[in-house]
Amino acid sequence: MAYIGHSQGTTQMFYNLSEAGAQNLADRISLYVALAPVANISNTEVAGIGLAIKSYGLLENTLETFHIYELLDRNWFTS
Repeated sequence: MAYIGHSQGTTQMFYNLSEAGAQNLADRISLYVALAPVANISNTEVAGIGLAIKSYGLLENTLETFHIYELLDRNWFTS
């Protein structure tokens, strides 16, 4: 079975796959596509992500000032 979730549907599947006994569910799913997940990672212990979350407003304003609306888009540098 393939599962394609959108928004709340992705969060529900993330939750179900993390629960005890999730191996039975994981064994039955051949493909999982998460479109626009609404999961929040604000409690992460990864330093870089935590810093970015705490300074999101400043980061957003700085990027908009320089008209940067996408990070690591396809260009000569990332290719």
